[in-house]
Amino acid sequence: MLFFDGWAGISPMKSYLIDLDGTIYSGNKLINYAKDFIDYLNNVKKKYLFVTNCPLKSPEKIIIKLQKLGLSVGPDCVLSSGMAAIQYLAKKHKGEKVYLIGSDDLKSMFCRSGIELVEDKADIVLVGYDPKFTYAMMKRAVYLISCGAEYIATNADQVIPGKRYFIPHTGAIAASITEASGKQPLFIGKPSCLMFDAAIQMLGCVKNDIAMVGDRVDTDIEFAMNNGIPSYLVLTGVTKESDISSMKIRGQVRIVKNLLGIIDFDRKEDIDVY
Repeated sequence: MLFFDGWAGISPMKSYLIDLDGTIYSGNKLINYAKDFIDYLNNVKKKYLFVTNCPLKSPEKIIIKLQKLGLSVGPDCVLSSGMAAIQYLAKKHKGEKVYLIGSDDLKSMFCRSGIELVEDKADIVLVGYDPKFTYAMMKRAVYLISCGAEYIATNADQVIPGKRYFIPHTGAIAASITEASGKQPLFIGKPSCLMFDAAIQMLGCVKNDIAMVGDRVDTDIEFAMNNGIPSYLVLTGVTKESDISSMKIRGQVRIVKNLLGIIDFDRKEDIDVY
């Protein structure tokens, strides 16, 4: 059954931006047809970039995880919201000091990029996903924002799927600081155009050649719509069949049951659209 297909007249793309959690894997398990999809892209020599809003782990660790799961991927195939934030600071806030809430991996990435991390007199408060977030961190962030620091967050995701329940994510941490400071952050990750700019630069292709593949309407599909590119919504993660009828999906979106549907369309075979 076809719920929504806005791809009329659109040919298969030359390049793909691909979400990870819910699209390629769930926890430490590959999602059905993920390996088939990546093997297909490799075989036909199409460009792709994994684009994830989660800034918890370094791209090197994500690539190792993908390889351990059996995917044949190269060393420069991952863009996280943390990486996009670093690129944004390099362009717009070069040399400024940052109070960073985030994982050890994220802090290490910032330091390697030459960004000075401080606890006081910060020019920028930047919030990422930190499972060890505390009241003291929130208090420090609010104080620095009140002193004039710019407020930026890697991504707006309120929660991510856990093994048994949803886990509060960067957006929830940022919201607590917003409530106390009265300031809204600039969000870098999907669906922001700032993440798209970073992806285009890293992938080295033109906008008209790209499609987005993901499992969430509020991040992945909205990301595609905001940047004027077509997208595939796969029903293997957050968005389920039962959600479709109540969602306001617009633009160049094709809904497929799984990644096999994209392979079929790309080959111009019988399209396995759900």
